[in-house]
Amino acid sequence: MFRLARTRSTSLLALIVAGTFGIAHADEPAPAPPPVPVDEPPTDSPAPAADSPAPTPPPAAETSAPVEPAPPPVQAAPVPPATLRGSVIDNNTKAGLPAAVIQVQGVVGGDLTLATELDGTYTLELPPGTYSVIFSTPEYVEQARTITVTSSQRLDLNLNLDPVPATGTADASRSWNIPGERSANGKAFRPSP
Repeated sequence: MFRLARTRSTSLLALIVAGTFGIAHADEPAPAPPPVPVDEPPTDSPAPAADSPAPTPPPAAETSAPVEPAPPPVQAAPVPPATLRGSVIDNNTKAGLPAAVIQVQGVVGGDLTLATELDGTYTLELPPGTYSVIFSTPEYVEQARTITVTSSQRLDLNLNLDPVPATGTADASRSWNIPGERSANGKAFRPSP
């Protein structure tokens, strides 16, 4: 009894493994054999009859020497990129500005945009060339720099951004009656009725 159950489970396991690994199924046709390569160029003459002798290869003197394949094109070694790093700082508080936007214009393939880290620092790699780098963040005056970097160069670029100046104006024509407060001329405000 044990032997019969073991045989059934082994057969079942073999079927499961065969199905998992894509071994041929009964309902699938057999794959077609690969075509046989023909070494001779096609001719316009009709096919030889079955009882005719097989064609003879051309004499060795007429065959050309085997042609060696062309060497692969030489690829230039990749140029090591330059590293641009630095920090964007509030000019008044000297604190790093998190998430300040840095846009690099002139990069092959389109502009590059990134944001500073939480402490206001950044690091990026650029291929050698000349770029326009724009530093901006809300509530601060935008600054732009033009840089030229060479292969494997490390360039530090630290910027201090100034806050945008306040442009609002106060309306001095309105007066407020605040009990217990004094006006600019020293007279006490009177409560409004």
